[in-house]
Amino acid sequence: MPHLHAIFSDYHAACRRGLRLSVHLGSPRSGNCSATGICSLQSLDYVPRQSCAVVLPAYLRLDRPTGRLLLHFDTSAITETARGQHFANDRFRVPCSYRLPSWVVRGLDLPAGVYRIVPGEYPVLGDGVFTTLSVGITTAVTARMRGLGVAA
Repeated sequence: MPHLHAIFSDYHAACRRGLRLSVHLGSPRSGNCSATGICSLQSLDYVPRQSCAVVLPAYLRLDRPTGRLLLHFDTSAITETARGQHFANDRFRVPCSYRLPSWVVRGLDLPAGVYRIVPGEYPVLGDGVFTTLSVGITTAVTARMRGLGVAA
């Protein structure tokens, strides 16, 4: 199946072109990122608090046709404990919204604005190399964006 190998090679290359960052799994509403969801997105050199239990490197990119964020985790970096707590039954639960940091908005080349990951339950897609989430985002349209013709 050489054709299938070429398709996955192109896909994996596209994943690796995403914004490289650390994803702190858990709830931003808890002081120590407990529970499920996305607690924070940080640069790779950020040193998390010891109480933050699960921190995974990932690539983040915007799927422009769908307007969704794609988070690509290196499958080999996900421990069995993390898989059981955060990726159980091939679902990832985001119980509360998470505001994207401004450096992420700029890194994704999005118009200035406030972007949030939408709460929900998202399917987990795995291909042996990456474990991927496709999450919805919303934005609060700023006056500058309205001037550019962007709708809410």
